[in-house]
Formats: sequence, structure tokens, C-alpha cells
Amino acid sequence: MDVGALIKKARYEARLSQSELAERAGMTRFAISHYESGRRLPSIPGLRAILAAAGKQLHAELEPLDADVRAEIARLAALPIEERDAAVHWERFRAFVGPEHRVEGVAAAELLGAPVPVGQLDLALVDAPETYAALVRPDGWRWPSLSVRRDTWPFDWPRAKAADEEGRVAEVGLRLRALLRDQCPDGVFWMASGRGRARVRLVSPAEVERFVEVVTAHGTIRVAPLHEIESTDPRVARVLRVLRETAAPAGDPAGAAEGPG
Repeated sequence: MDVGALIKKARYEARLSQSELAERAGMTRFAISHYESGRRLPSIPGLRAILAAAGKQLHAELEPLDADVRAEIARLAALPIEERDAAVHWERFRAFVGPEHRVEGVAAAELLGAPVPVGQLDLALVDAPETYAALVRPDGWRWPSLSVRRDTWPFDWPRAKAADEEGRVAEVGLRLRALLRDQCPDGVFWMASGRGRARVRLVSPAEVERFVEVVTAHGTIRVAPLHEIESTDPRVARVLRVLRETAAPAGDPAGAAEGPG
């Protein structure tokens, strides 16, 4: 049982602020905030009091361990990969991603079958001429914006023209490489396209040599292997643990194939 989500759901349905719920339950707003975020857990009597203040009551039943997560995994498995949030983000950027890449983090986890919230792509791109050529090559009239941090003011960057030959595209790509090294000395930048967001790391080839291929109707996505994905969020970590336990006897997730490495 996700106690924090339960309290938040009850509060939302009662149309109460954290302060209003806290006052009714005889607690502080900080206590409610900590309970909802998962930083602290209320006692059973305390949980009953909070829910009662929101006009709800606690009803508990026993079920197999992690049954809720396994049900969510099954629900996501029934959804076409193309409809998963990570795939929607990927579709906005795939035209600008070179062949040597890897999707990482929770986006990779969702593509491999983990029912976790995905607010962005985490992309590892090899620091190589082919990567920059893919970034500067035109894709119709659609271009992503580049910035140092998420949702900050984008910086101008060089783009090739549709009529440019490969040599010219490579030259423009090298100019972009020099610009990124100046703007983003840590090798990290952000791309934005519509509602899509991608955090990009420029890495050595060794960092993307291990991957799993996820096959979609629009092509293949290279993602980090499940055993390499970690999270400091306890809820996401729990989902990853259960997915690994589920996948271990059954083999690779549907639509996924192990890559070289």
C-alpha cells in the first residue's frame, strides 16, 4: 500500500489543501506533507484520523506481496510500446539521434516494462562526428531547442541546410561540438521539442556498448539493460525490483532483444 498516494488521493477527492486536512486531523501541515511525499509514515491510528478528516475510512485486505506492482506491470505490458510515455518522448527526438546512443534512467525502465512516471528522456550520445551530424541535419521544419538546463532560455546553434552535402553537414556538426563544449563543459545539455524533453549526456563509446534493443513500429530504440537501471526514489526502486524478479524466469521483456556488449 502506497500510504502517501492514499492520503493524497483522499485529500484531492475531499478538495482540501494540506493545511485544511492537517487542521481537521489535528496535525501540522508539515506532517501531512511528509506523509504524502513518503518521507515519513503515519501510525495506523494516525492514518485513520487523516482519512476520517477527508471523509474516508481505512479498509485493509491481505494480498500477495507486491501484487499491486505486478498488476501495473501487466497493465503496461498490454499497452503498445508506441503509447508509452518514453516512446512518445523518443518520437520527438529520434530524427536527431545518431546510431551510437542509449536511452537510460526511468525512460529506459518504462520501455522495458516498468510502470514508472516518465517526465523526460535521459539520452547518452557518443561524443563523435556522427552524433553532431545527426543533430544538425534538417528534419523538415522541425528543430529541437538546446539549452544548458531544463526549460531555460535556449542558445543559438548551427544547423545544416537540406541541400548541404555530407562534407558540409560534418563541418557544421564540428561547429556544434565546439559550441557545446563551450556552453556545457560537463558534457550535459537539454533538448526540447513541443512537450518533449531530453537530458543528453555526451559520453565515450564504452558507455553505450551495453544495451537492449526495444523494437517499435517506428524503429528500434537502444536502452540500458534493466540490471543497470537504478533509482533513489523508493517507489521506482520497488517497481524495478519486482520487474527484475518477474523478468528473471521469463527472459527478456516483450519487444526487447539484447545488444552487443
